[in-house]
Amino acid sequence: SSIPPLAPGMRRIFIVRHGQTDWNVQRRIQGGGADLELNKMGEAQAAAVAAELANVGPFSVVASSHLVRAKRTADHIAMKHPDARRIVDE
Repeated sequence: SSIPPLAPGMRRIFIVRHGQTDWNVQRRIQGGGADLELNKMGEAQAAAVAAELANVGPFSVVASSHLVRAKRTADHIAMKHPDARRIVDE
């Protein structure tokens, strides 16, 4: 990995945007509680970011909102970090 090591006692936070939904393709805003699934591309994107982050860590926590698109993206990452605590904000 090209990520530099951390100094003792420091922590690193990774912020990852959810994978693509059909509304992203349509350039529609998903706010207001719209809870959309990832589309096929979004699932591939979530798997790809999880693969990129697989050898980074170890992660102590993988957190996401309760929205399906965010939760599913984080679930992909959590599968690569099975010892991480999984938090879903309700």
